[in-house]
Amino acid sequence: MAILSLLFVFVVSAQTPNFNETEVTFRQTLTDLVKAKTVNRPGNEARAVKILAARLKKEKIPYLTMDFDKNRSNLVARLKGTGELKPLLLLAHTDVVGVDKQNWTYPPHQVTAKDGFLYGRGVVDDLGMAVANLEVFLLLKKNKIKLKRDIILAFTGDEESGGAGMRALLKEHPDWISDAEVGLNEGGSPVTDDKENVRYIGMATAEKSYQDFTLTVEGATGHSSIPHGDNAIFVMAQALDRYSKIPPEFRLLPVTREYFRQRAKIEEPELAKFMETIAESRGALNKKNIATLEKYPILKALLMTTCIPTMVSGGSRVNALPPVTTVNINCRILPDESIDAVQKRIEENLGDARIAVKKEGKFNLGDGASPIEGVVPSALKKLSAKYWPKAPVIPVLLPGATDSSYLRGTIHMYGFSPLYRLEQDIGRAHGVDERIPEKAIRRGIEFMYELVMEIGNTSDK
Repeated sequence: MAILSLLFVFVVSAQTPNFNETEVTFRQTLTDLVKAKTVNRPGNEARAVKILAARLKKEKIPYLTMDFDKNRSNLVARLKGTGELKPLLLLAHTDVVGVDKQNWTYPPHQVTAKDGFLYGRGVVDDLGMAVANLEVFLLLKKNKIKLKRDIILAFTGDEESGGAGMRALLKEHPDWISDAEVGLNEGGSPVTDDKENVRYIGMATAEKSYQDFTLTVEGATGHSSIPHGDNAIFVMAQALDRYSKIPPEFRLLPVTREYFRQRAKIEEPELAKFMETIAESRGALNKKNIATLEKYPILKALLMTTCIPTMVSGGSRVNALPPVTTVNINCRILPDESIDAVQKRIEENLGDARIAVKKEGKFNLGDGASPIEGVVPSALKKLSAKYWPKAPVIPVLLPGATDSSYLRGTIHMYGFSPLYRLEQDIGRAHGVDERIPEKAIRRGIEFMYELVMEIGNTSDK
């Protein structure tokens, strides 16, 4: 009987996962999460945590939850490995951005299947990845897989508005995730042409940090019929005009140099030649390259810290001189640059000591970059060669910020969602008619399962 029992355990642990069943549960759970309407703000991520926890509870997997605000929660679960290697973290967030003033074709807070796509707010950012992580986690449990690494599953809230969920988790329960060596989060994915042929696999290894600054200038008050020289709106407008004429500082980081080098291999000749020129450049870019960058705003943003006015306020009445004028400057900062250095540059470029510059809030820290080579990049390249042999794995610098930036100081975080996206659809995240291809679901879960298996048993040492 003992021998038969051992044989039975071996067969169960070695069986092929039921990906047909998993695709069904993926779609149902994604539908439930989209319907939960975890729009930030207020978030209400506790609704999503309840849905996800029910799936874990059904499989008798212990989990931990913590509230970081009213109706706002994080969830963490762990599958134990042999302990030979440090854990792998699977991270996703459960809040989504709003849809106010967006003219959707289909109801945004329900999943609609149409013409080979699933439409709904959050299906890309980031509920689709959250469910993919969950399904892989459950497959490991059902198939009694024991890897060399523990697998940590984490769902956080408030990623879209400053990362309060992650910050609370690191402050109150850092031990839940901080022993991980490597992690996967949103930020990259397989990218396809309009026929759903994968062109390349984006792997985010770094991202910009986020910081708002408030500019404030005060002026003399009085009746609008008696103007004078220190009108607060004029002072601010003149300073912003000077600021707008300061040329940007372009520079290549290792991740962006490799990004341009790899993208050049798959682009049309004209763009490929330009990307090769950028990748091989040393020092400052010449005027011709800078002029060409103006045609490609996304590429331009990868080469510079951006600080852009986004909101302005001044005055209290139409017939009174404005006592104060304020402007919000939104910065996305390259990971090798400090927030204090950016603030100093803003102050210098405004060129007027009357304007006070103040940091607002505490957002993503942008702590360095993850290695371009290592266990995760190697695993991605190995499996991509199997699934999409003609598509290169390309390291990416994210122009935005994710919860990974809170972790990169101690965990090598990589942005990769297994659900492929059409290149033309990349702008739909946060926008109208966010969608994922239906064919991407099963393929993505299979890929993610193998990826976790590979990373879970591999060391780069």
